[in-house]
Amino acid sequence: MYPDFDPAAASAALQAVESRSATRYRVLQRCHVRPPGVGGADAWRCIVFSVSATGVGVTLPLPIERGAEVDLEPWNLPAAPPLRARVVYTSRLEFVWLAGCELSRRLTDEELAAWLATATTG
Repeated sequence: MYPDFDPAAASAALQAVESRSATRYRVLQRCHVRPPGVGGADAWRCIVFSVSATGVGVTLPLPIERGAEVDLEPWNLPAAPPLRARVVYTSRLEFVWLAGCELSRRLTDEELAAWLATATTG
C-alpha cells in the first residue's frame, strides 16, 4: 500500500517525540485539586486519568496557566499521598480541560502503587 513505509523508522520517530521518562498508567481516580489561590473547601472536584512516577493527567473545570503549581489530593484512597505538580499543558475536551502535569518530585514505587489501586487495563 505504501511502498516507502518503514515501520522501524516510524517507531523510532515516535520514540523521539515521546519525552516521558516513566511508564504512564491509566486510572480513574477522583481527587481534589487546589489551583493557585484556592484553599480548603474551595478545592475543585476532578479526576486523575493517568499517572506515572513523574507526572499526572487530570481533568479540570477551568484552564490553568502553564507553569502554575497545583495540589492534588486523592479521594477515598488513603494510602496514596497528596501530590504537588506543575501544569505543562491544558487542552479543552468538550466541557472539561485536560491538564498534563509534572510532579514536583518522583513518586516512590510504594506511592505509585497506591495511586494505581484504581488502574485500568489496556
